Amino acid sequence: MLREFNDGINSRKKYSKTTKKTVKSYHRLLRMGVSTFEKLVALLSPTIKRKNTSMRKAILAAKRIALTLRYLATGETQSSLSYQFRIAQNTISGIIPAVCAAICHHLGSETQVPDSENKWKMVAEELWAKWNFSLYLGAMDGKHIKINPPSHSGATCRNCKGFLQHRVVGPCRC
Repeated sequence: MLREFNDGINSRKKYSKTTKKTVKSYHRLLRMGVSTFEKLVALLSPTIKRKNTSMRKAILAAKRIALTLRYLATGETQSSLSYQFRIAQNTISGIIPAVCAAICHHLGSETQVPDSENKWKMVAEELWAKWNFSLYLGAMDGKHIKINPPSHSGATCRNCKGFLQHRVVGPCRC
């Protein structure tokens, strides 16, 4: 799965012919389709791409985005991702925050919250017509991300299974 994905990313070309196997690989690895991933790459590439030097080739923007999406989708450790993507762990620790900042910068305006009572009522009516839920305004979804706890955090970052984690929750409209 990762090999086919990496072969496509490393070819430095967009897929001209998308096969069923490719579509499945993208969805299993990144939790999104090929076209969505390519739109995200086109949007974020100018911000996160790096230049090749005489010492090394730069990590492609698509690979940087894929790495970050995999991290966010699965909560895998950075050392595990370093084996999967063949990128040093210390490099990964710089890539993930940079790509997350680029996502917030470019897609932050996509998040819209109604600013008046009438707009909230329109949202509720629209969702009532679509899903038959009364007084329904949207949904919340979350992800538990494993972390290294801050010093002196005590049990605030520990869940019931003993893992250290941070919960990230976000609203969405259906």
